[in-house]
Amino acid sequence: MKPYLKGDYCIIAPDQGGHGKAGQYLSADDEYQHLKYYLEEKGYFDIKLVYGASLGVAIGWRLFNDQRFKIEHAWFDGVALKKNAWLLENVTRLLFRQKKRALKSQAQLHHNLLLKCMARIWLS
Repeated sequence: MKPYLKGDYCIIAPDQGGHGKAGQYLSADDEYQHLKYYLEEKGYFDIKLVYGASLGVAIGWRLFNDQRFKIEHAWFDGVALKKNAWLLENVTRLLFRQKKRALKSQAQLHHNLLLKCMARIWLS
């Protein structure tokens, strides 16, 4: 991404619970509190772009609505922004966990497929 960003930018890509090394997913509120604490500690209050995909939208949406932060642009991809979506959130979490288990059981196969797809995208 660096070649596309002219100027002095800081990219923050949080490792959400249930992904990577962050441990278990607890709640969007808990995830947001961790991000907010980090941003406040670093003094990052003027934000050019908030991007959230899938479950990351829940955290990005909270940041976007927090009046302490000045958000210039927001892009939310792959989620319905609906209040009181308890059922939707739990069904999505269940589907994600099933897919994650399937990926872990066939990790090498999926790794090779992903590399082939990324190579095609990169070369086109």
